[in-house]
Amino acid sequence: MMNTTLERMPPQSVETEMAVLGAMLMSRSATAAARQRLTSADFYHVPHGTIFTALCDLWDHQAEVDMLVLQAYLQDRGAMDMVGGIIYLSKISSVVATSANLRVHASRVAELASRRRAIEQCQRLTSAAYDGSVSSHDLGLAFLELAMSLGRDPDGERSWPLAEIAPIVETQYGKAAAAKRRWGGLDCGFVDINDLLNGLCANEFTILGADTRIGKTRLVLQMAGRIARRGAAGVLVFSLELTREQVYRLLACLEADLSMTRYLRGALTVDEEERLKQQRREMDNLPIYVDGRGRLTIEAMAAETERALALDPDIRLIVVDYMQLIDAPGNSGYERMTYVARALKEFKKRYPVHLLVLSQLSLKVQERPDRRPHLGDLREAGSIGENADNALLLWRPGAYDDLRQRAERAERRDAANGQPWDPGRREHELGKVELIGAKVRFNGPGIVHLLWDDACGRFRSTTTKEREQMIEMDLRIGGSAM
Repeated sequence: MMNTTLERMPPQSVETEMAVLGAMLMSRSATAAARQRLTSADFYHVPHGTIFTALCDLWDHQAEVDMLVLQAYLQDRGAMDMVGGIIYLSKISSVVATSANLRVHASRVAELASRRRAIEQCQRLTSAAYDGSVSSHDLGLAFLELAMSLGRDPDGERSWPLAEIAPIVETQYGKAAAAKRRWGGLDCGFVDINDLLNGLCANEFTILGADTRIGKTRLVLQMAGRIARRGAAGVLVFSLELTREQVYRLLACLEADLSMTRYLRGALTVDEEERLKQQRREMDNLPIYVDGRGRLTIEAMAAETERALALDPDIRLIVVDYMQLIDAPGNSGYERMTYVARALKEFKKRYPVHLLVLSQLSLKVQERPDRRPHLGDLREAGSIGENADNALLLWRPGAYDDLRQRAERAERRDAANGQPWDPGRREHELGKVELIGAKVRFNGPGIVHLLWDDACGRFRSTTTKEREQMIEMDLRIGGSAM
């Protein structure tokens, strides 16, 4: 029987490694380019790693480097025999006649090294799976991390000269100029929020903090529904608190202007039930995707994002509800949130999406008479504020019973003093909402005024119909905001 267990040669190319070293021997610039992509550990042939380190050190301290200088360096350190002596060094110096193809050769060496590390990691994980030394959960996380490391673009991890960046930026500007968009990012359905943030722009990380009873999930689902309905983009929702079914029911009621409480009681009117059926038929065609698995790691979220983008490349908004439920290492909530904030900052740079992350607030907000939130109220804040591009805080005084009672007492006091009573005054005061832009990267801090519709638990814009119509006309003429 044929032996199928023979060990195969790991991915490697000694000739390509020699070409890299030969180019490095020729010039300082070639050495600098090689260092952007490689370390000594990337060389399969161990002596090549030693020569690589020697050349890097020499070019750091010498004006010029040649074969004699390299030979003397290695002799002083007793490494000449280990690298093959003067004959092997001469062979390396004659492999290439120019350093022009250094980047190509360095990329090849880096690719082969990445494959070898993947093979070694898979072998370690396979052994751990056999002997039971690692749980299946930890094995899954380790494989996810391995998959994410292999999926990274190596060119994204090198420094780029301005001349290479310029064409990309010019192309992006040309597309924006041709579209004549009102905002640089997605139209979230609220004109004043778009004006504050310039729309929901790609590669930005926005944190939205609010107390548990304010309705932050409702607000972001309204935004998601509006974006998907306009056909502007797809939306991926990581719901770490609500199940997929709960997200669907909430979105359906928001889209149909229905009370979730009455829906859950089965108390909708015939007309409302018909309106709900119509909304459900329309929702079936919306590019909204919901991951409701509960606690997730950043690595697992990245893996699902890769999968979702492969199925729908038009996804441009990712919602995470909510930040404190992301599984992360750390001995305290502060350490965990610091890790998560930094990881989310890297996450948003990796994908062409706007990352909108919800956050709970600490109990400090309960100590203030008006419950108005501050940036420091983000629960277990860590470095959330400094890592996010935008930090928004949602304030709705009507959500608190004691503030509602205070407004009612003020109303009765005014009536007792003979002041005229406006029937809509209390409703207006309790229905007002402020979205506080505590930090906006490309704009100054600001406040967006919204209204809360208590009947259906929905946020509404305070923008006049005339202004909305003008903006809608601008968008139709200039193209939808992407």
